[in-house]
Amino acid sequence: MHRRGSGALVALLALFGTVGCQEVQQSAEPEVEAAQRALVEDGALTDREELAARDGWAAEEGSEVVVETRESPQSYLIDVAWEDVAGYAELDPALVDAGVLKHVSVLELPVLLPAVPEVTEKLQVSTGEQWYTAFADLGDYSVWMTASRVGFERVGPAGELADEKLAESELMVGRASGIAELSFPLANLVYTITVECADPMGDARCAKDDFILKLAESLALAGGVQ
Repeated sequence: MHRRGSGALVALLALFGTVGCQEVQQSAEPEVEAAQRALVEDGALTDREELAARDGWAAEEGSEVVVETRESPQSYLIDVAWEDVAGYAELDPALVDAGVLKHVSVLELPVLLPAVPEVTEKLQVSTGEQWYTAFADLGDYSVWMTASRVGFERVGPAGELADEKLAESELMVGRASGIAELSFPLANLVYTITVECADPMGDARCAKDDFILKLAESLALAGGVQ
């Protein structure tokens, strides 16, 4: 962490040296904020772009200005192992809207969609050059399917590249706030299925693993070009 100094900063430190922590929180907040505004007026923090380039991204936490020195990860395109999807059946075009197939047909990654009719017929898609998200809203519950070719890496202390894409693992279902999620590795990518329910505790599609595993087992190839 780095902080810029000025006469105003000295005044701020003096304030913390003479007032107890509890008193600062309860009665000195205006003075703290005034001192921080003085830092900006002095020109110490006026150019955030220059500050970010020199010291890292600056972000406010509570009433303090903190400078983050860790470099942002660099993105890269993951090489797709197309041979890994050779065993997947092609999605029956009668199950899904023709517009969906048109959108995903040109993507440079294997596009897998669940072939469960009640879900598939409701699917809509949002796509980028290297990613897709499919979504179906069925009232009491919704289903999401996502994948991307974009990976992330950052340079370590010794100059080595640290890969930050999700680690490969066995099929496992996780839950957060009643939302069921299943992620799995395939073709060097990571695919994720998410199921969200209006009644997450009472709806077995979210409370139990059976439904999300059924979606995973039904996946079929809907598009993608090598």
